[in-house]
Amino acid sequence: MKMPAKIAVILILFSGFLQAQSPQDGAASRMDEGRKLFASSVDDEEDLETARQVFTRIRKEDASLRGRAMVYLGALDIVAAKHTFWPHNKSSLVKRGLKKMEKGLRVAPKDIEARFIHGAICYQLPFFFGCGDDVERDFALITSLLNTPSQPCDTVILRDMQDFIDEEDVLTESERNRIRKLIVKRRAEFGRESK
Repeated sequence: MKMPAKIAVILILFSGFLQAQSPQDGAASRMDEGRKLFASSVDDEEDLETARQVFTRIRKEDASLRGRAMVYLGALDIVAAKHTFWPHNKSSLVKRGLKKMEKGLRVAPKDIEARFIHGAICYQLPFFFGCGDDVERDFALITSLLNTPSQPCDTVILRDMQDFIDEEDVLTESERNRIRKLIVKRRAEFGRESK
């Protein structure tokens, strides 16, 4: 068994232990684990497979997170394209990833985190993939959803979203200011701070 597979088995067993204690805490813990693996997979290709396993498990076992997990799985295909040498393979992975993300958004169209991951990934893609309108739509919808108190969102994702809009030129200054205010408000009202 390769080292990443051993780590995946340990992580899956550990997250199963957490789920036995509390299903909600187990799902949140797996999502936190998946997010960390997703972020590290951008620089470390070896984390891709473990991240896929975590998000596949979430997709299969937690109906409330199914769409979000599907978006992450599509995003992981696009991250895999970054690590691939051949242009044709890169293009195929990106197209497959975009299809998976769109499918995930159809399952969870009002999931703030799924919209953010989709919008941020699409923003990073070259123009010839034609995702510019998707980015605008995602961030417009995120702004609307942040204005809806019944839409929960993890405060860590809200912080990441704020960092992204501060660092990238994805919105106009007035849109950035509006979304910043909503993020600050939501971080005060909702969510939990993940470790």
